[in-house]
Amino acid sequence: MCPVQYHTHSGGDSGPILEIMARHIGLGTGVVYYVWNQGSDDEGGLDPDNPLATIQAAIDKCRANKNDYIYVLDHWAEANLPIEVNKEHVHIIAVGTEGLRTVLTAGDTDACIFDISGSGLYAEIAGFNLGGGNSKPCIGLNVSCGVWIHHNRLGHPYGADTPLYGIGDTGAGNNTESLIEDNIFYGDNIGGGTITSNGICLEKGATASKWDRSIIRRNTFLGLVGATRAGAILLDGATGVNILDNKFHVPDTAHGDAINLIDVCNGCLIDGNRAAHGRSTIENTYNPFRDLNTVDRNAWGDNRYNGVQRDPIAT
Repeated sequence: MCPVQYHTHSGGDSGPILEIMARHIGLGTGVVYYVWNQGSDDEGGLDPDNPLATIQAAIDKCRANKNDYIYVLDHWAEANLPIEVNKEHVHIIAVGTEGLRTVLTAGDTDACIFDISGSGLYAEIAGFNLGGGNSKPCIGLNVSCGVWIHHNRLGHPYGADTPLYGIGDTGAGNNTESLIEDNIFYGDNIGGGTITSNGICLEKGATASKWDRSIIRRNTFLGLVGATRAGAILLDGATGVNILDNKFHVPDTAHGDAINLIDVCNGCLIDGNRAAHGRSTIENTYNPFRDLNTVDRNAWGDNRYNGVQRDPIAT
């Protein structure tokens, strides 16, 4: 079954999503399911005229390691949260204008929207506008591997939730080989959004469980102020993580407002990132880049603050 055959049914402005759908032609795409709030979980969900009502029902129908797809035509609430992404190699794609049409909120439920566990390895989540519970991230990771999170808007005001993080840990397990790219994280400071703390917060410390060999690239972080520690990207216990070509509108409230590497981070490459606040660097107080590890642990390349190259502060 070729998923692109149904693309015109959604009617959205979907350039990036069309590319996502089209690239899998001939690559062993599995069963395709469709979701719409006005559908029914009693339906088969195999065509857009008879969609399922919930993403969870679609995931439950998916088979592990068969490259099954879920296309969400329109959606605004899920019956039960979090949505447990608990099948390997499942792709969950919101169809429509990127990050605006499909808004998922937590409402009064203190839960993340998506929770990717050890049985949800190699999952893909794309195209959503996500809220989250007051003490939870929009997307939670625990014992995850090979997760691909892209083209989402996290903490956008349309969701009206106040998630604690955009992406964060929901357990003590390790998270490895992830790719987080082309998302927008909206903070509640100068970002016009609702995330109350860090954009990406993955703190493992000196435990055996780590956040390893992952890539964070081409994301946009707007006005994020850490509730306890600064950092639109806050990592602790990361190994071999590449942080590349991200953009930050920082609030200039603490060192490490953009990228904050706490203890036990090693082998990370941080290059091509751009932070900005106000009109010029000389009018600002804090360094948006911070690395508390020994001098040779991580590699900092050309990272800029208001257009000026800036090395990280080490205190």
